[in-house]
Amino acid sequence: MNRLPRNVALLGAILAFCAALLAALVCGCAPLAAAKRAGLCAAAVAAVAWLCGYIAVGVLSDGLWRRSQDEEA
Repeated sequence: MNRLPRNVALLGAILAFCAALLAALVCGCAPLAAAKRAGLCAAAVAAVAWLCGYIAVGVLSDGLWRRSQDEEA
């Protein structure tokens, strides 16, 4: 469970980089400029995906912990 946010962020970053690079190259942008923009896009997507994954795992583990506490009582 601890690796899930990182894995989601990495997958999102790879997907965003490939999509942004392909879109920029199709539009006729220079390859180096396209790679720079795609890298920035990938970093932003990775940060947002990691944050969302971290929050989701926290909420899920807290819910499971509370449910186990309720069943014990």
